[in-house]
Amino acid sequence: MPTINYPIFDGTLDIPTAGTRIRFTQKSVTSITAAGKVATVTITSHGYNVGDSVTISGAVESDFNGTFVVQSVPSANTFTVWIDADNPGAATGTIIAYARKPAFWLTVVAKDTNAGKIFIGGNSVSSSSGIYLEPGDSHTFPPGKFNYLDLQHLYADTANNGDDLYYVGGTL
Repeated sequence: MPTINYPIFDGTLDIPTAGTRIRFTQKSVTSITAAGKVATVTITSHGYNVGDSVTISGAVESDFNGTFVVQSVPSANTFTVWIDADNPGAATGTIIAYARKPAFWLTVVAKDTNAGKIFIGGNSVSSSSGIYLEPGDSHTFPPGKFNYLDLQHLYADTANNGDDLYYVGGTL
């Protein structure tokens, strides 16, 4: 299950959870060609699935740059996306792509060097309420349990300025 860490700094902060998307390592694009409004992107062993959100950048032709939804996966090395332009040809440039996949679970971790507690919870969380983490502690929101108190976001507050935490998300 892939994971990625996101650093968070002290103070009260908004961690989007519902619909959080995890960015994966960028990959070099071998080619992009278009037929009509369908662009075929070639990346060796891309690993993307239909419905993944893929950001492409570096194409000289601006029609190929942007964030697109994967429409089909004809092979392990190609996928298709819809573009706005009609038959823009082939892309040139030094092109990269990376996917953002929906997060399936989330773990919030307080750094072990912190001087005090970190509090996580809804938008009214404070340095005296919510789930608290001592230095080095973590709390995992399991699959399907992102929305703390049925909210769309998870918030964090530190008891001491300079303390911080990070969160780790994973996908299937």
